[in-house]
Amino acid sequence: MKKLSIAVLLLSLLTSSIIFGQQRFVQAKPSAQECSAGWTGTVKYARTQTNTANKTDRRASMMGEETTNREMKDEYKAKIMVSENAGSARAKAVIDSTFAGAEATSAKEKLSCNI
Repeated sequence: MKKLSIAVLLLSLLTSSIIFGQQRFVQAKPSAQECSAGWTGTVKYARTQTNTANKTDRRASMMGEETTNREMKDEYKAKIMVSENAGSARAKAVIDSTFAGAEATSAKEKLSCNI
């Protein structure tokens, strides 16, 4: 019995030293990459919008009609250039914007003697 208890004691001491002697494996976090240069390039953007409206209304005198034609046009263009030289960045933008509108009105009148 004495030999059995000594064997159990030795076994427990050996297993506890193995368990407590282990170290947890910790994965190292990746370090942030350092960039030697920034972004260099060109961005282009263009947008065109148009709107037309045509309508015909009876005149207030009810003796004819009035026609209105409208047109609007908007054009927008942009070009942005970015370049880096020796650690400093420069940007240049060229923007062209035009807006035009036109309206034409015509009327037809009925004379009261033409009824």
